Amino acid sequence: MRTLKETKKESKKKIKKQIPEALIYEKVKGKPIYYRNYEKVLKGELPLEAVMGSSDIQAYLVALIVALLYSKLDPKEYLVLTNEVGFYTSKNSYRLLDIAVFERKNFKFEGRYTKIPPKVAIEIDTKADLSGYQSVED
Repeated sequence: MRTLKETKKESKKKIKKQIPEALIYEKVKGKPIYYRNYEKVLKGELPLEAVMGSSDIQAYLVALIVALLYSKLDPKEYLVLTNEVGFYTSKNSYRLLDIAVFERKNFKFEGRYTKIPPKVAIEIDTKADLSGYQSVED
């Protein structure tokens, strides 16, 4: 006979399996990190775009930081990318970077998430629901 705790855990797993890929913000060691308020999207209370988009303040901060980086960095040596650049940190783990600075000599455009680590990664505002994690590295 299963305990109430086991039944709740199984029910939660079943719900997580039904969550669409579009609501996954990042993955760490194969475990999804969902967008904050993803539950409201599932309930129909919010459209998908409401949890995925950037706030006006976040967009402004990204613009200011990128302008500063371009004014200080040699564009022949460094490439500054924005807009949630996908970066594979390891197998089954990826991060979406608000701003990433890469050495041009090491970077190759391939039309997919990069495996090249940036020299600098800047996260302006988190849109992730980290309530199920003890730390961002879990």
